[in-house]
Amino acid sequence: MARTKVVLVCPNDLVVDTRGQKMAASLAALGMDVTVVARASDRAAPNEMLGEVPVIRIPVPVVGRVHPPAPQRSADFRKHAQTRRQQAQGAGVAAKAPGRSLRSRVRLAGRVVALAAAATVSSTAGRVAGLRERLAMAPMDSIGSRDPWPGWRETMWLPLVMAEAFWPTIESLAPDVIHCHDLDALVACGTAQQRLLDSGRDAKLVYDAHENWAGLPEIDWIREVHN
Repeated sequence: MARTKVVLVCPNDLVVDTRGQKMAASLAALGMDVTVVARASDRAAPNEMLGEVPVIRIPVPVVGRVHPPAPQRSADFRKHAQTRRQQAQGAGVAAKAPGRSLRSRVRLAGRVVALAAAATVSSTAGRVAGLRERLAMAPMDSIGSRDPWPGWRETMWLPLVMAEAFWPTIESLAPDVIHCHDLDALVACGTAQQRLLDSGRDAKLVYDAHENWAGLPEIDWIREVHN
């Protein structure tokens, strides 16, 4: 009977992750075929053996917490919105001018609606870009827990970057079980599992959340992302 194949995924290099080491050793002791996929670092070899468990370390690019937009992008959006509002106002005035045919009035009315919609879109984009600019320049400890965030990619960049680096290796190992350690590895594990399911392999995903991120008082905005 074939042994259950487990891929244990850690978002660190496993060197000081005693919890991950013990989990890998315990699963192997139970007779499972275990492989660890971890993050590459300067203090560990790309590939090595942890007892009878192979460890594969994947390089993960280092990127910034927030990707700032081009300078003055928020100002450009606001200027565009103001221009569209002025154009909409001008089209509205023209539609009411004496002597306009019904056909011309209908056409201008449609233009007013389209310009007003474009102004709203640009205005919203300007607010989001302004928020991104502010967050990009601010250190992590200066951002309050109740401050709004533009989205997952801006707030939690590491899980996405790690997913792009990790999932091909996880999928290629064709595990029966993917054991995900911690939040940062979850997107990679979920992506690999879904691809395995789509290919007809009944892969299970076990998520070990580790620390209670939602209980950290200074970054309680993570609560919604983590849940």
